[in-house]
Amino acid sequence: MATFSQRLRELRQRKKYRQKDIADRLGITESAYGYYEQGRREPSYESLQQLAEIFDVSIDFLLGRTDEPTLNTKSPAMLTLDNPELGLAFISGGKDLSEDELEYLKESLEVFRRMKDRKSRDRQDQ
Repeated sequence: MATFSQRLRELRQRKKYRQKDIADRLGITESAYGYYEQGRREPSYESLQQLAEIFDVSIDFLLGRTDEPTLNTKSPAMLTLDNPELGLAFISGGKDLSEDELEYLKESLEVFRRMKDRKSRDRQDQ
């Protein structure tokens, strides 16, 4: 399978984008983006998400973990929780979670959200 830098270059060239075009969309310099294609630097998680959106591929495809460009959402390995507010999906292996484990994950997410909100309010108060 191709490496991240190879995939990135191939996708950009296929879409006929210049390195500067992608760099501008990511909010980074052209040379910083060029380092991604050279394998000299790795993008942040946020930039990785943006790259997947720009090229309309999955992050797994970008990272060379699969040769399928997009995630197969009809796969039995995909489990979406009933609660749409949570917006959680468990990929490969999620189907094996028990009801107790799913409930625990939902509760953990709520605790995380409360902590995040509290930290955000604390920063605003400072």
